Parts: sequence; structure tokens; C-alpha cells
Amino acid sequence: MWSALFDGQAAWFGIPAVLGTAVFALRLLMVLIGGHDTDFDHGALGDAHGDAGHSDSGDALRLLTLEGGAAFFMGLGWGGLGALKGADLSVGWSILTGFGCGAVLLLAQAAMMRAVHKLQASGNVSIVETVGLEGVVYVAVPAAGKGRGLVTLVVGGKQRQFNALSAGKEIPSQTRVVVDRANDDNTVTVRRAGSA
Repeated sequence: MWSALFDGQAAWFGIPAVLGTAVFALRLLMVLIGGHDTDFDHGALGDAHGDAGHSDSGDALRLLTLEGGAAFFMGLGWGGLGALKGADLSVGWSILTGFGCGAVLLLAQAAMMRAVHKLQASGNVSIVETVGLEGVVYVAVPAAGKGRGLVTLVVGGKQRQFNALSAGKEIPSQTRVVVDRANDDNTVTVRRAGSA
């Protein structure tokens, strides 16, 4: 096997194939066991956290990551080796085939990273988004100045719970409420739904 990879002209393809595959496999293993920063801008020369919907001058540089390089060299090496040894093409055609395979793997890897990046979400909700929403009291909200309760609201299509204050009387559990105000201490001020 080693002779097929490293003898004569095959070495021009065997070395990048083995190195690219080793780096790619190592990075994949690190991600799977959790010993790796899974944020997708590592090793990038550009800003991978830019707005995914807009193109900027850093888009081309986002391809220049460790994973992108490993994917390119895997494609170059294995594609060129397959053309040279498997299809008996000349060295020139094998180099062109290798570069083509490397480019395809690089672009496929970049497209997958872009798709994964679009799936990322911070999960943070600005408490200001709750103003005007209607919800249900989960834990009774004490009368004004006597403590906090807990309300359940649907924000951005997801059910969330917020600490709540009342501006007036106590609001018992399971009562429908409306958020009047978002407070600086990350609480919301609520009133019974239907009351002014």
C-alpha cells in the first residue's frame, strides 16, 4: 500500500492525501469528543460571524480554514492518485483532476459550514420583546412592592418564563396577564388581561 501512495509520481498525490485525511480525521475526532472549539471561525482569516445573508470581501477568505485546507488536500491527493493509478492518466491530467476534486471538496465543506452557521442561534431574547404580549401566571405575582412571581410567555415562537411584578393587587396563578413594561432588573410588570 505504501508503495502505491509514495513511489515515483504517486508521492505528489499520496503525501497531500495522507496529510489532508489525517488532519481532517483529527479535527472531526476532536469535535466528536468535545475537545475542540466548535465555533466555526477557528483558523479563519475572515470573519465567519458576519451576516450570513450578505456578501463582503471576507467571503473568499472564509474558505481558508484548517478544515478547508484539509478538504482541499484530501481531494487533490485522492483524486489525483485515483486518476494516476486507477485511470492511468498522465501526470498532467492527474494534477488537473486532483485540483478539480480538491476544489469540489473545498466548496462542499464551505457550503456545509455556511449551512451549519445559519443554524446557530444565540437563544437570547431581549426582554423588551415581551411588552404587549399576553401570557399566564405560573407562580402567583404578589401585590406591588411585595415580591416577584413568574409568568409564562411565548416569545419568538418559544415558551419562556420571566420574573414578574404587579403594579397593583396580587395576581393568582393561572391568570391571563399582559406585559405592560420591561424593567431594568430583567423583570416584567404585568396586569390582568382585559383590565386597563
